Amino acid sequence: MTESPKEIYEGEHVEGFRSELDAARADSRDAFFGFFNNSISVDAAFEEGVWDFTTHIAEPLSSYFPVPARLDALEIGYGGGRLLSSATRFFGHVQGVDIHPHKDLVGAELRERGYEGFELFQSDGDNLPLPDESLDVVYSFIVLQHVQYLKVFQRYLEESARVLRRGGMALLYFGRFNRFSVNTTSLLRYMMDLAVEPMVYRGSFREMDAPVNSTNLQIHPIKAIQMGESAGLKLQRLLVSKRPASGSALRFGRQHGILLRKP
Repeated sequence: MTESPKEIYEGEHVEGFRSELDAARADSRDAFFGFFNNSISVDAAFEEGVWDFTTHIAEPLSSYFPVPARLDALEIGYGGGRLLSSATRFFGHVQGVDIHPHKDLVGAELRERGYEGFELFQSDGDNLPLPDESLDVVYSFIVLQHVQYLKVFQRYLEESARVLRRGGMALLYFGRFNRFSVNTTSLLRYMMDLAVEPMVYRGSFREMDAPVNSTNLQIHPIKAIQMGESAGLKLQRLLVSKRPASGSALRFGRQHGILLRKP
């Protein structure tokens, strides 16, 4: 069967990420670990990861799981391990999947920093290489905004539902429309973005042929919630990413998050 142009381009996009990461690794350790969130160094990447994990993952989950040390968790798109490092101190066991093949480098960095209780896997960008009903939590942050097509996001929702045990949670962040409110503290501007997006993007999502490591997919939260429900997951909480700013309130980031439960 002949591949469609979208399937070909989708494969090229994954390979584009892999090629850029190969080049970053060949350049320097700082270049590789800084690639995933534009950090200036390895230490800066891990320091920022503590903020992101605590604020965007641990806090939303804490009211649902009073004893997280008993949980098995998965990070989709572990990158350089900057969030996964904090996850090892929060969950009982953490697994990470990513499309890049550099788990040896990331694993060595994590162990050198004293982190244990994790496993890393390479994925094909479409499936989670884990058994059915084997996890309590699946999470992802600043990753799914980089997938090119809505069908890939849908696939990750379906795969999350498959690998979660009953009562398990998926906390997935994705790209949002941010014309007015990104990097501001204005709730009014944020509400404007929520109102305008369905009028601007037919179907409440936007697929963009942007370069590697840019935002490729924006989804209105109502659309994402509906997709989660079609995968068999029930909404518990809607979130929006926030960034710290010196001397001011938290600024709105470029992602929404949905916390979903498997009944």
